[in-house]
Amino acid sequence: MKFQQPTLLEVPKFKTALEYRDSFTFGIDKLDSKLQLHLDDVVGIFGNTRYTNALTTRLVVRSLLPLNHGGINAEYVMVIDADNSVSPYLYVTIGR
Repeated sequence: MKFQQPTLLEVPKFKTALEYRDSFTFGIDKLDSKLQLHLDDVVGIFGNTRYTNALTTRLVVRSLLPLNHGGINAEYVMVIDADNSVSPYLYVTIGR
């Protein structure tokens, strides 16, 4: 078996416009590269309340924002909060 040198210049993976349109991000590069969320995905976030609230708030606000502000202009967003720690008023404040 011969050893092959990796190519120095790799051609970037081709993405269609549909792949860009249907993607949904946290706005955090390291997290987005690992998860690669799409608009029709269902996400469960659990763990330390401090961090889960930060991520949930970020997703909800980005969902409700209009397209020209980096959101997806969703009419409805459903959040199921098992430990009663989410503040919908915070979503509105951050969104403004």
